Amino acid sequence: MSSAQPENFRRLKSNMQVPVSAVIPAFNGAAFIRETIGSVLAQTFQVDEIIVVDNNCTDGTIDIAKQLGARIVREPVQGVAAARNAGIKAARNEWIALLDHDDLWHPRRIELQWKGLRTRPDIKYVGSAWKVVDAAAPSSKEQILAMFPDQGDVDEGDLILIRPDASTQAALPFAHPSTQLIHKEVFEEVGLFDERFSGSDDIEFVLRALARYTMLYLKSHLAVYRIHGENTLIRQAARVSDARWLVLNELCLSPHRYHTSMAKHQVEFAKQEFANRGRSLSHQGRGR
Repeated sequence: MSSAQPENFRRLKSNMQVPVSAVIPAFNGAAFIRETIGSVLAQTFQVDEIIVVDNNCTDGTIDIAKQLGARIVREPVQGVAAARNAGIKAARNEWIALLDHDDLWHPRRIELQWKGLRTRPDIKYVGSAWKVVDAAAPSSKEQILAMFPDQGDVDEGDLILIRPDASTQAALPFAHPSTQLIHKEVFEEVGLFDERFSGSDDIEFVLRALARYTMLYLKSHLAVYRIHGENTLIRQAARVSDARWLVLNELCLSPHRYHTSMAKHQVEFAKQEFANRGRSLSHQGRGR
């Protein structure tokens, strides 16, 4: 892998490289990709390879990714689900660590998740908490660390097991794709991201995977979700609400494929969001 890397990230000294492929789907992310890959290069436990999936980029995203030593995979079918799937198929390692092209990893993300796996070697699916920040916020390694002042080693109190048969854990926070570490066995068993739901494929996949596999969930915040441009909180809230209705429809058609109690929670959340949006539109109409 190339030694070139962003000025505001420095590779930390590490005695550990783990059999993990970082998969980054990318579409016109030139404004973010340097820092995103930089956050991978700054990991205390190094991944074996960084794959950036070119999902029809027309800006400088891929040139930057190449400069930073990423392996480029091209996916002509538009959509984040197709891009994620292309990267997963191309990965040479058994473990896949997902990362969106505009998000960031905490420098100890891979280390802490890997240490968590040591406590439960039977686990094939890992997630964690995550933070939301404005894309204009500083994102050097030191500044990211400052967002997580209490980030210590993993202990039993940091770990939650979300089991396929769990009926009382439906309100657990959603594991964003950029926090997920997934063994290829999971994809072989339950399938890849469903391209019919591109844009909401992450929610559908989690519910589908959790119907068969226990997730080891770390309470530590190990990723940063950056809000920007079209990806505003308001637009994101609307997308998530719509996504939950798509999941509801699929759940009704094929309930045996999903973690039922968590899917029901998603449905209830969607109903609440739909009601809130309806009230908002009603108020707007009366205000005219």
